[in-house]
Amino acid sequence: MRTLRDIIEFNWRNAEKTLKYGQSRLMRAEYETNGTLTEPSYIINKINNIRLSQKEGIDKAIDENRLDAIFCPFATEIAADAGYPSIAVR
Repeated sequence: MRTLRDIIEFNWRNAEKTLKYGQSRLMRAEYETNGTLTEPSYIINKINNIRLSQKEGIDKAIDENRLDAIFCPFATEIAADAGYPSIAVR
């Protein structure tokens, strides 16, 4: 597979195994964006996501509580959103 469209088509052909949760995000990415990550709405959302996950998220929690680390007892993407490293322990 080389493109997002290839993945979408594969999923449709194998829907019983691949579409348990649908593929609405893939469909929106393929058909509602130009794929260059330059749309104003993408850039605004990316900037807000970084602000909320860094300055108003992880940084704020660490600074206000004088922490060295944060433990999350569930899967979270906030560290990745902030551009920070994280460790998953099972």
